[in-house]
Amino acid sequence: MRLLHLVLPALLLGGCAAAGHALGTTHETTTHAGTDWSTSVSEYRGRVGQHVTFACPPNPAREGLGTVWGAEVYTDDSAVCVAAVHAGRLSFERGGRVAVEIRPGQDGYRGTDWNGVVSQPYGAWGGSFVFVER
Repeated sequence: MRLLHLVLPALLLGGCAAAGHALGTTHETTTHAGTDWSTSVSEYRGRVGQHVTFACPPNPAREGLGTVWGAEVYTDDSAVCVAAVHAGRLSFERGGRVAVEIRPGQDGYRGTDWNGVVSQPYGAWGGSFVFVER
């Protein structure tokens, strides 16, 4: 009986946590390792609500830049550091740390020219992200 008192609450709590994750209500924070200027957040697709921090190294020569699709809400295959410059969160010269929140896909993404970075428009895509305060 004592074992049941220990196991049952653990199972119930584990089930609630798993259900929250499946419903996309988690606000778990992860630090991504090995970020460069082409790194995207696509490996976190489906983890809606999760916050991920990226450390973008300085890149004054603007070498190895990935593409960006969207504005304010970006496709999850966009280069997160380049999108961060586009959004005014950091500069190529200094780099820096940015945090994003994983979001579901959108029906479309608009392109803009902000802060010296041109983002491309795109149609429906299965995953997205937005920048959040760290």
